[in-house]
Amino acid sequence: MLTYMRKNAGSWIIKVLFAAIIITFVFFYGYSPEKDPGGAVLASVGEKKITAEHYRTAYANMLQMYQQMYQNQIPDSLARTLGLRENLLDEMIEQELLLQEAERRRLRVSRQEVMGAIMKQPYMQENGIFTEGRYASVLKSMKLTAAEYERQAAQEILLQSLRAMITQAVNVSDQELLEMFRLRGEKLTMDYLEFTHADITEDMHVSEEELRAYYGKNAESFRVKETVEAKYLVFDPEEFAGRMNVEEEAIRDFYMVDQARFLDPEQIRARHILLKADRAAAPEKAPARQAEAQALLEKIQKGADFAALAKKHSQDEATAAAGGDLGFFSRGAMVGPFERAAFALQPGEVSGVVETTFGYHIIKLEEKKPERLRPLEEVREEIAGELQQEMAESEVRAASRRAFNRLFNSRDLEGYAQANGLALRKTGAFAFGGAPQDAQSENAFSQQAFALQPDELSPVFSIGKKYFLIKLTARTPSHIAPLENVRDKVIAAVQREKRIEKARQLAQDAARLLTENSFDWDAAAKKYGLEIKQAELSRMGEHVPGLGRNPELKQAAFRLEAGQTADRIFSTEAGAAVVRVRTKTLPPEDGFEAEKEGLRQQLVQAKQQEAFKGFIQELKGRYSVSVDRDLFETL
Repeated sequence: MLTYMRKNAGSWIIKVLFAAIIITFVFFYGYSPEKDPGGAVLASVGEKKITAEHYRTAYANMLQMYQQMYQNQIPDSLARTLGLRENLLDEMIEQELLLQEAERRRLRVSRQEVMGAIMKQPYMQENGIFTEGRYASVLKSMKLTAAEYERQAAQEILLQSLRAMITQAVNVSDQELLEMFRLRGEKLTMDYLEFTHADITEDMHVSEEELRAYYGKNAESFRVKETVEAKYLVFDPEEFAGRMNVEEEAIRDFYMVDQARFLDPEQIRARHILLKADRAAAPEKAPARQAEAQALLEKIQKGADFAALAKKHSQDEATAAAGGDLGFFSRGAMVGPFERAAFALQPGEVSGVVETTFGYHIIKLEEKKPERLRPLEEVREEIAGELQQEMAESEVRAASRRAFNRLFNSRDLEGYAQANGLALRKTGAFAFGGAPQDAQSENAFSQQAFALQPDELSPVFSIGKKYFLIKLTARTPSHIAPLENVRDKVIAAVQREKRIEKARQLAQDAARLLTENSFDWDAAAKKYGLEIKQAELSRMGEHVPGLGRNPELKQAAFRLEAGQTADRIFSTEAGAAVVRVRTKTLPPEDGFEAEKEGLRQQLVQAKQQEAFKGFIQELKGRYSVSVDRDLFETL
C-alpha cells in the first residue's frame, strides 16, 4: 500500500482519502482547545490559540494512526508530498472557526442527543446493540475519558447542525441536471501520435557536469531504504512433530472419547431417471411430464432394463450416460423428497414417481451400506498424527519461551541452536516489509526486527503456528546512495531525459506541420515512422487509453471540434503526443430521466461542498486567522 501511495502521491484520489481520514482524526484524536498545553503559538483563530506543542502531538498521533492502518512507516518526504502537515493544520483551524461560529449562533446540543448518536455508532455495539462494556473498551483504546469523548461527540453534532444550516438551501434546476447529463455522457474518439524516448536511437552523451547536476537535483530518487539484518530461531510444529512420542493409552482414550468422528453414516447407491419439470414456471407442462414418468415406471415394473431406459430417457446430463447411476451418498446429499424415497427402498426395489423441484424421478436402489464404526486399527495412524501435531504445537510454545529465558542475557543464538538441535537462520539485509521466506505474514517479522537495535533480542512472537526469536545483527540507516554506486543509473536517467526532450521536439514539429496543414496525418505518421493510434474518451476520470493518466490532454481534447488537431503537444510519461479529435457524441436524452435523481444527488452534494467552502472563507475573514509560517516550517 505504501508503494502505491508513493507512486500515486499526486493523485486526487489519494489526497481525498487522506483528507477524509484527517477530518475524522481531528474530531476524535486531534485538536482540543481545552487540552492545549500552552507554549509557542502556531496559529490564532479569533481569540483562540493553537500551539506548536499541541500541533506536534496531534501530528505524531496522526502518523501513528496511519502506520497502524497501513502497517508501514510514513516517511516525512511522503507526508509532505501528500500534504498531511498542511491538511492537519487546516482542519484544526477549520474546526476552531466552526466552533466559534456555533457559539456565536448559540447552537446547543443536549446530552440525550449526544448519547443517542454514540449508541448508534457501530464500533460502540456488540451484535448490533450498544453496551457499556464495549463503550469503555473503545474509550480505553482511544485513551479518552467518557467526558472527553462525549464533549467531542457533542462538538461534532454541533458542527453537523451548522453545516446543515449553511447547505440546506442548496438546490438544482432540471436544466442544470440536463446540462450535467450531457456533459458526463459526452464521448469522443481521437487519433494520436506518441513520440517516445524509445523511438530515439541516437547515442546521448552525458557529461560529468550533467551527471552531477542530475544527481544533486534528484538525490532522493537514489535513496536507499533503512535495512536490517538478523539471526533467528524458528520453532515449527511440523519440525517438532516427529520428535513427539504418542502413547498407546492416549490413542485409545482419543478414540473412545470421539467415536462419533469415526462413524461412517449409512450410505446407499441408487440410479434414477429424471424428467425435468418446473411446476412453478410452467405448471401447464407438469401433468404431461408426470404421465410420461408414470409410463416409464410401468415399463420398469414389467421387466424393462432400468439402466437402458435411463440412458435413453433421463434428462440428468450428469448421470444419464451411466444409466442414471448416482454412486454412493449419505443422508443430506439429496433434496428431501428424493432422499426419503431412496432411503425407504431395499436393494433391487424401484420407487414410484417422485416429484422434486427438479421434476419427476424414478429411483432404483442398487446397494445399501449400514452405519459403521471404523475400528481403532483403521484410524490409529490418523489419531497418532493428530496427537503428535497437538503435542508439537504445545512443545514449540514451551520451547520458544525456554529459549528466550536462556538467551535473554547471553544472546548466544549460535550456541543455543547447536545445543538444542535447532537450525540457526540468517537474513540478508532487508527493508521494512521484507522477511525471510519462512516468516511471510503481514509484516510481523519486519515489525519485530525494526523495533530492535543491533545485538538486541526480540520477544517470542508467532506467525501462524510457528514461533520466532530474533537477534538483530546490523542496522543500516536510510541514506542517499553515493554517486559512484549509482553512476550507471544516473547516466541512464539523464539519457532518458534527453531522449524524452528530443521526442518532445519532434512532437512539436509534427504538431506545427499538422496544424499548418503542411501534412496530413498519414503523411506525418510516415515521416516520423509512427503508427496512428486511436482512443475513445469520456469525461469521467483522468485516464487516457494508451497514454495513462493525463487530465490536461482530456480537458483540451473536449474543447476541440471534430476533425480539429490540437495546436500544442501533451507531455506523456514516455515523451509527448499530438492529438486530433475524430468524432464527438452526446448521450441520447431518452436516458436522462433514469439518471436524473442520481445526478441531482451528486450535483446537490457538489454545490453544498462549494457553499461550505465559501462559508469557511467568510469565517476566516470574520475571525481573523493567522499562522506563524516560519514556526510551522520548523515543526
